[in-house]
Amino acid sequence: METDMTKPFGSASIEQVKLAAEVRISDYLSKRLDLRGSTVIAFDDNGNRDCAYSISKTSDGFKLGVHIIDADEYIPSGSPVDIEARERFMEFNYHGIIMHMLPPKFIESVCSYVEGEDKLAVSIFFDIDEYGTCKDINIEKSVVRAPIVCIFEEIDDIYRSKDTSLVVALKQKYASYLPQIDLLYDLSARLNMVRRRKGAAVYARYDSVPVRDEGGRIVALQRVEDTRDSNLMVSEFTLFTGETLGKYFASKNLPIVFTACKTIDPAKLAEIARFIGYDEYDAQKPDYLTQQELAHNIFLNVGFGMLAAKFCDLIPPVYFADSPEPNYSVGIDHYMRCCHPTKSYTDIIQLRVIKQWIDSDCLLSNIDINRYKRSAKAFADEFNQKQAEVTEIKKSIRRKDLDELLQNVDSFSAYYLGGEKPYILLDCGATGVLSSDPALHVLTRIRVKLTDRQTMTFCSM
Repeated sequence: METDMTKPFGSASIEQVKLAAEVRISDYLSKRLDLRGSTVIAFDDNGNRDCAYSISKTSDGFKLGVHIIDADEYIPSGSPVDIEARERFMEFNYHGIIMHMLPPKFIESVCSYVEGEDKLAVSIFFDIDEYGTCKDINIEKSVVRAPIVCIFEEIDDIYRSKDTSLVVALKQKYASYLPQIDLLYDLSARLNMVRRRKGAAVYARYDSVPVRDEGGRIVALQRVEDTRDSNLMVSEFTLFTGETLGKYFASKNLPIVFTACKTIDPAKLAEIARFIGYDEYDAQKPDYLTQQELAHNIFLNVGFGMLAAKFCDLIPPVYFADSPEPNYSVGIDHYMRCCHPTKSYTDIIQLRVIKQWIDSDCLLSNIDINRYKRSAKAFADEFNQKQAEVTEIKKSIRRKDLDELLQNVDSFSAYYLGGEKPYILLDCGATGVLSSDPALHVLTRIRVKLTDRQTMTFCSM
């Protein structure tokens, strides 16, 4: 499966990594806010460390700093790495397959926070009241030194582990930063409640990872859930930053690219309601509220793990627009992606817009507005095309893995769903349809025997 995402990085891009690593931070200090003496905390997300955070308590709330690695400064527009990143569009991690948008060495040594190293950044400061409402925003180019890079699993163990000796050791390791981490948790919980009140559903992050035998054959698809509280905390700040900046730039009439997402198809919402016996389903209710209520019921029931995976699978792919459109999957109506420029080319483009806004002294009169409008529309169209390609790649990988699974096993467990066809649901969230209907109760656990290879086929519900 040869695509722009699977091609090896060119020699020019590899050479650019070496040059970027030699950038002299001292040359930028006179033109940027120096935050090297501030307590800025970064988190390691499977090798991605492109965003860091600072926080303090104020008289009526919090002052949150979000410090995004200035990838644009390391990846000039039109440079070899920029061209390849644009072709690849995003970092891809699906069914155990990882394809990077940037050369791995670029991510590790240049566009990531490393403990004690100075990095160029774009810093956004938010004054937030105790109810999670942003009262003021300030954006600066900066130089940041993160004294600590937190490991998600270790932070979670501090708060959740029953291993006393482990907790003591980790508290010693992070002792200087636990007050700030506590504040980050406090604020993220408040921000999450704000989104929930606006219709955001409670989701977990699911993926299906192939389980292979010694011969490399797929013998199962294991459902994997990301339950790291610290990761969810950081995600909350990503969403808050994207929404607040989106509203800010929309209020200034500065054209940017918004990330949107529609609700699950109403017919599929009705099917899910039937599966879980949700008697309060109302077809006249707005779809986003139905989606929120069903998600709430599914994710609070530990026995519905496979339905939770299917629920997430049914959420439509995001799309891009040059004007604000709702992102119903996260309860946001002005979502501007920008916090993770090592993962998405969208974020690199948005960072460039933010920096140009800073250089214009935050005045629309200093900007060629028509050029920005044309660029926003062109990038939205381009990103939608790339997103469609990514969606098709995911479908192809999943179909291949499911077909291989059917060839390698004689039976597997599933749940009977019924419906207009005899649907079944695997633990990984994949849907199949049986050749004959056993007419059982919904969510009855069954064993599908593949004595006849036509017993079932995988399908989209």
